[in-house]
Amino acid sequence: MNRQLDELIDQYCAGCISKEELETLQDLLRSSAEYRRHYHEILSVHADLHECIDTQSNGDDGIPNPTQSFGEQLSRHTTGDANHSATPWIRNIAPQAWMAVASLSSIAATFLAVVVWQQSVTLDRQVQLKVTPPEVNSTPTVRVVQAPDSIVVPTATGSRRKDSLAILQQAVEPVWVDGTNVPRIGDELASQTLELDAGIVHLAFFNGATAILEGPARLDLISNQRGVLHFGKIHCFVPDSAQGFTIETATNRFVDLGTEFGLDVGRDGLQELHVFNGEVELQSLEETSEPQRILGGNAIARGMNDIQWSSVETQPTRFTSIAKMQGLKEQSDRRRVEQWQSRMENLLEDPDLLVLYDFEPDPNEPGRLTNRKSNSIHGTILGCEWAPGRWSGKLALDFKRPNNRVRFNLPGTYRNLTMSTWLRVDGFDRVFSSIMSSDFFDNHHLHWQLKSNGSIGSGIKPPTTLRLIYNTPRLLGYEDLGRWVHLALVVDQDDGTMTHYLNGEIATRLPMDTGSEPNRIDALGSGPWPLRIGKAELGNWSPAEDYDEWLVRNLNGRIDEFAVFARALTADEIQFAYQSGKPID
Repeated sequence: MNRQLDELIDQYCAGCISKEELETLQDLLRSSAEYRRHYHEILSVHADLHECIDTQSNGDDGIPNPTQSFGEQLSRHTTGDANHSATPWIRNIAPQAWMAVASLSSIAATFLAVVVWQQSVTLDRQVQLKVTPPEVNSTPTVRVVQAPDSIVVPTATGSRRKDSLAILQQAVEPVWVDGTNVPRIGDELASQTLELDAGIVHLAFFNGATAILEGPARLDLISNQRGVLHFGKIHCFVPDSAQGFTIETATNRFVDLGTEFGLDVGRDGLQELHVFNGEVELQSLEETSEPQRILGGNAIARGMNDIQWSSVETQPTRFTSIAKMQGLKEQSDRRRVEQWQSRMENLLEDPDLLVLYDFEPDPNEPGRLTNRKSNSIHGTILGCEWAPGRWSGKLALDFKRPNNRVRFNLPGTYRNLTMSTWLRVDGFDRVFSSIMSSDFFDNHHLHWQLKSNGSIGSGIKPPTTLRLIYNTPRLLGYEDLGRWVHLALVVDQDDGTMTHYLNGEIATRLPMDTGSEPNRIDALGSGPWPLRIGKAELGNWSPAEDYDEWLVRNLNGRIDEFAVFARALTADEIQFAYQSGKPID
């Protein structure tokens, strides 16, 4: 047998194995079934002797705790039948092994301490090696299983749709003719009509071509190689991979031959083609004439009643470039930041405002998240890094690692409460991702969190009954990753409801006495309840006492605004907060 394996097993059982050696032992066990059988024999003897001198770590049923870490599951396992004797194993142990076994018994206490240490260093492991008890006369096996209560991820997604042609890559103050079905930045676009009253949008086609459409304009997306421009300006960038990309008008077809070109179509029928690089083939849809090739550096124009095309001066600045669009977006962002700052100043006049974190760093207190409302209830930033917020010029805190959080303390009790935030979700990788959670979950404390399936949840823990939960349907999906959303939670005891808002609209309104469980009979009694937050965290949760196995609840994303009000905001107030703070869609 492998000498290194024996030494590592001895060190493991003796309680003196290092973190690096433990990882090596785990790798060896994964690599060989023979190693795993050998390990099982040694640990079976150890377990039998350990049972003689101490209480087993498992429960009376002999089943390991499903929340144990990798190291615990290696050591805390049964050997099959509860009445199975270790005698056959003991007879076959060599004299030298007996000395090691004797030493194992003497270090039981140290062994248990090491297991506790191993649990702490493997808390974040989601894939654990589970040693399964062998049946009688069966060969022990080792298999990799998912941690208990595996993450349930969003099921609804439009990503990788077979009919998708392009992505809405960027936009600058777009005004869509159809305001009821507005595409958002990052959305995949199928065959459809895009009609702008004003503004600029940047389209990225799946064949590699990109186009900047300037309003007013109407463009029919036919395929990832073809579009029909009824009116407006379009600036196309076509790599070799998309050669043949075509824009049509009512009378002509413009076929790319590896180009950068601009096309301007007026409502009066005037058409102008400007070829900046490469070539474009001009084909008539009305005549049988031979196609023409227009080379880079040339431009042609034709009116509705003209028979021939005429040469005109090439004007690159007439069409929006990617660099120009970026500059326009930065100007737009600056205006929106100024509007947002003005709203923040007005919000400070609200007498019911308790907390307003605008996520603007204080150069004199870099570790503090300043409460704009008063010189108290400031937050302490732990581990988070500053990152871009909703607009360029606006900052946010990035929550990524399990120790990232903002701690604050909001004392007192409240009849009604409203919390609102702007956040960006970057992953559905926790069963629960905390938005705001109080350290304690008792005596009417409040929790607010994102669930891995894309729903938003909140909870109240009354002191005399089970927790009450208030969950929305699945609201967020993979398309929302990396996208800023506005969330609000309104606890209104005057009308007995808990309401979740998403982007200014009511997502779910639930009765406070039952929440998401309408058949509950353990009512809380007469209200109002003294709502509490107390010591709490943004983007994470540090429970003051053991609660459940989902102790890792850090948010994977960003937050750039958070507010708490001591009243129930109205639907109109929530909608105004969204409209005045939303990034350009």
